[in-house]
Formats: sequence, C-alpha cells, structure tokens
Amino acid sequence: MSAHTDIWQCPQCGQALDISHLGFYVEVTCPGCQHSEFVHTLLANFRIESVVGIGGMSVVLRARDLVLNRRVAIKVLNDAYRNQPDRISRFENECAMMAKVRHENVVSVYSAGRARKQFYIAMELVDGQDLETKVSREGTLRPDEAIDYTIQIVHGLEAAHKAGLLHRDMKPGNVIITPEGQAKVLDFGLALGKADEDTEEIIWATPYYVPPETLERKDEDARTDIYALGMTLRYLLTGVERFKDSPTSVSGLLQAKLKLPPLASLMPGADESLCDLVDHMTAFEPNERPASYRDLLVELEVVKEALRNGREEQTPQNRSRQRKQLVTDILLTGLLGVAAAIVTANIATPQAVRQRIAVPQGEFSWGAHAQLQQAEQALSLRDFKKARELFGELISDSTEPVLAAWAALHVSLLAELQSHTEEAKNAFLLYCQYVTKRDDVSPATLALAEQLHSVERAASGNQRDFESVQHIHIKALCQLWAARYQMVSGQRASAAKVMESATSLLRQSTQPYNVIADEVSTLALQWAPEEHMEYYGRAKEALGQHNMAEAKYQLQQILKTESASDKMKAEAQVLLEVCDVAKAAFELLERKFPNEYRRGCSPDEVANLARKLGGKQLHHELTALSYMLQGDYDNAFSRNPYHNSPDAAEHFAVMMRDWQVRLKK
Repeated sequence: MSAHTDIWQCPQCGQALDISHLGFYVEVTCPGCQHSEFVHTLLANFRIESVVGIGGMSVVLRARDLVLNRRVAIKVLNDAYRNQPDRISRFENECAMMAKVRHENVVSVYSAGRARKQFYIAMELVDGQDLETKVSREGTLRPDEAIDYTIQIVHGLEAAHKAGLLHRDMKPGNVIITPEGQAKVLDFGLALGKADEDTEEIIWATPYYVPPETLERKDEDARTDIYALGMTLRYLLTGVERFKDSPTSVSGLLQAKLKLPPLASLMPGADESLCDLVDHMTAFEPNERPASYRDLLVELEVVKEALRNGREEQTPQNRSRQRKQLVTDILLTGLLGVAAAIVTANIATPQAVRQRIAVPQGEFSWGAHAQLQQAEQALSLRDFKKARELFGELISDSTEPVLAAWAALHVSLLAELQSHTEEAKNAFLLYCQYVTKRDDVSPATLALAEQLHSVERAASGNQRDFESVQHIHIKALCQLWAARYQMVSGQRASAAKVMESATSLLRQSTQPYNVIADEVSTLALQWAPEEHMEYYGRAKEALGQHNMAEAKYQLQQILKTESASDKMKAEAQVLLEVCDVAKAAFELLERKFPNEYRRGCSPDEVANLARKLGGKQLHHELTALSYMLQGDYDNAFSRNPYHNSPDAAEHFAVMMRDWQVRLKK
C-alpha cells in the first residue's frame, strides 16, 4: 500500500475507507453502518470547524489556530482547481499581494502555506453579515448609513491600491459589516497587480457591477473599482441589482450600462448631491468618474454633510416652511418646458449623465416639479392614501394641462385600487377634460398628451393602438382601464388576462410605478372567475405546507380549466415539475431528521437541515426549491447556486434555467 494512502476507520463498525483523494473538511459516510463524520479537519496548525462560504474558485473554512489559540478563516482552492498549476500560481500571487495590505477596512491575511499538497491562506475571521445579505433581509439602507459604509470601503480600497491591488470584483457580497458597524472588504480573488492585464477571471464577476472597460478588455485602474463601488451604492439605496431587460451578451450589457437611468429616477425626492455622486461614480466613461480615491472621499464628505443638514431641517416647522417656499418658487418661475430643463442639465451635468437623462426629461417636461416628486415618493413608499392626496392637490395647483391630466389619472388609478369607485370615476372624467387641452405646451409634452389619449380610448373599449404606446407606465394604465371596461361589460375572463399583462408591465417599471403591481395583481384576482382561482389558492396553500400530493391535484385542475390564463397555466405546469423534484428532496429531510423537519418549514430552516446532509450545493438547491414552493420566484432564482453560471451543465442548473424562462414568458 502506498505511503501516501490515507485510511479512515469507521468508529462505529470499524470498516476502513481510503480517503486520500478527498479534500479538506469533507463528510464521509460509512457504507456499512451509515455513520457520518467530517475528515481531513487538521490543516497544518489549524483545526477546521465548519464551512463559511463557497465561491467560484475557492472555499472558505472556519478554523482555530492551535498555536495562537484564535479563530481564523482558511481559504483554499475548491476541488475543481486545487490541482491546476495556473490557479495555484494565481492564488499564491493573491496571498503575496494581500499580505502587504494592513488596514482596518480590509480583511487581514495572517499567513499562508502548504499542507496535503494544497496551498492555503489563513485570514482574519470576521463576524457579521455581508451587505447583500443585509439589504435582502432588512431592506434598503438609509442614505447616511450607505454613505458611511461607502467611505469605509473607499479607505480599504485605497489602502489596497497603494499596495498595487485592484479589487476587480467589488460588490455588496464582498463587504462584511461587523456588529460594531465596521465595513471590511474581502475576497480579492480577482485582484491583480496594476501591471497585470489578464482578465480571464472576470467571468466570475457579477454582471450588474462589472465596469464597461472590463467588458471591453480595456485598461483598468482605480476608476474601475470606483464604478463597481458606485453600482454597489446604488444597490444599497434602491435594492435593485439587475437590469430591466436582463441582457445576456456583452454588447447587450454594455448598452444597459450606457443607458443606466439616473439615480433620481429610482429615488424621487432623494438628496440631489447624493444622486449626483452616484451618477458620477457610475459614468460609462472612466474619465468622467472621480479621478482617484482622494477625489471620491471629498465628494462623499460633501454628501455626508448635505445629508446631515437635511436631517436637521426635517422638523415639522421647517418642513412646512420648505413646502410653502417650494410652492412660491414654482409660482414665480413657472414650468419652463423641456428646452429649459435640458439647457439646465447641460450646464450642470457631465456629458455621459446628460445622455442618460435626455430621454426621461424629453418625456416629462415637468420632471423637476417638487409637488410631483413628493407624490411619487409617497407612491414609492406604498403610502397610497398620501399619494392620492398629493396628486389631488397637484390637479388644482398645476398650470399645465398635461401635468394636471397625469395627476388626475393617478388619482383615478389609486382610488380604483382602494375601492373608492365614485372618486375614481370623477377623477377619470377630470382627466379626460385635461388631456384634450394642448395650449402652449412643449413638443415633448404634446407627444405625451398623444400617448395619454390612448388611456381615454382604452377606457371606452377601443384598444386598437395599444402597441403604439411607447411609455411603459402609460401602456400599463391603458391595459388597466381596458380591463376595467371589460369588467363592467361582464367580460371577467378577458379582464383578468389584461390585468395580468398590466401587472407584468408594472413590475418591469422602475419605482414608483412598480410598487402598484401588487395592488393591481390583487384586483386581478378579485376580477378573475371563481373556479380556477379557488384551485390556485388551494394549490398555493398546499405548496406552502409541502403537501405535494394535494398541490399536484389542484395544479392539474387549473390546467383543465378553460378560464385560467395562459400565464397561470404556464406557472401551474412549472410548479407541477417543482413538486416532482421537491417531493423526493423533502421526503429525504423528513426521513433523515424526523424530529426536526416539519411540513411547511421556512427556506432558512430547510437550508439548515440540508447542510447536515453534506454536499457542496445541496442546501442551496433545497433552499431555492423551498422558495419556489412559496411562490417567491425572485429569491428562488437568486438563491440558485448556479445563477451566476449561465452555461452550467448540472441537472439542477439546467432545470432552474428552464423554469425561469418559462415563468418569464
């Protein structure tokens, strides 16, 4: 027998197994008695205790330094790469460069070495949660909190840059926030020296955050990480980390980045200096971003001060005074139209940002109207009552007919959604009066008025020009009012289908309109025929309780029901397939953990149990399935362990891609 053979002997039955080929901290199961335990838990002077995380190239393990008696994180290449010389060389290079960085906002490297023919890095073990997890669990951050973290991150990146490092994979998941509120940058796995032009590993970067010059294989410098940090800051403030059209090619991704909407369009009423900062950081061209970390820190401090002053001014007395002053300013200056708006933008805004805001300002000549911003902000916060009141005030205060029409349409919509039928009817009649007035308006506003006429025609049952409508919000409103007409005419099935289409359009919109989608969806359910919705409700309840047999029966009834929409039938067919996969998975959990598993347990509880089964991706896969059963498809697809690997050939990866495509259709 070879001197390198590593034999594990089962402590229960004594059966011996050769485990020489296994990596670190791997669970083995005795084929005789089924006893399981982790092997290869000692690495040099470190005792491995658990897995912290698994990345594209590496695995991070929690361990204890037996010499210094302290907890550490051990990073090793995963099984796919641990025997590849080029990967090992890159890994060693990363360690050598990271060892030069000593900063409170960067995870420290303690030591490195080789054991069991594996190169490893021993690093600082940080308690806390990464920013991606924090936002997904707690929601978007307050602007001042997001800016504070960003300042800390910049200090960390600057320290690394001085040591010759670019991060090249800056994203929310690579920043840990400690319980004390300290931000620490980690995972310089794509980091390269400034002279290294190899961009092979950029395929691992998250597309939303990757800078344009990286996609184009152009030179990279500190401004490359500044772009990715700017996109990270956008995510912290908005919770959005994907492009509306989900581009799948490099050229499509570049176009999405070129047409990146300004932050103000996602955060109506946000501090102007904050929006300018984020737009500056995410400029398409590197020379239009902050030139250095020092310059960026100056801008961040300016925004921090502006936010601090803004909080001090938000007393009830000051808010009242500001509101009166805003109204006075509007009455004095009037609405100058799109030409003045674009002239002002040209003076105040860099060219790349001007290009990105030209389209929305061309559609809304009154985009800077303070009262409109307040109404849309209330809408984005789901305060529909306040939004209805503010839009109502705007109707009477406005001097521009098309703006008054837009406000009246919103009042009508919100009243309809809140079951104020008479108010909805009166507001819509008022809208019809305003939308026909076209005196003294800009060409862009006139074009918008033409689009708004489509809503009036849809409300009368004339849907002939739906497809000619370009503005996504107006198209959704067209469909909503067409559905209302169909409902009044007794065409319940047609109304429900049109409402589903309106919901889909609203979900594609940016705030504040996408928040209406849930309300429209609820209204669609109220209008839908009773029969298939009863099946749908019972199926959802059974799925949530992991009762696969009952769920499959109800889903099959939906497929047999003529009144069910094509979209609902497509969803039912996908969920039938999910049931088949999930049935075996959850029966396994129930068999293995009869005292811990319960029907209908949460995705997190499923993940905790699945971890005990072992396997690299199993707990991620079961978590994704659990979210599918709950109907939370966004979380399901984001938790899919292969969602960043579009070409992954694993069965689960192929299956999830297929489900995602069919549900989108």
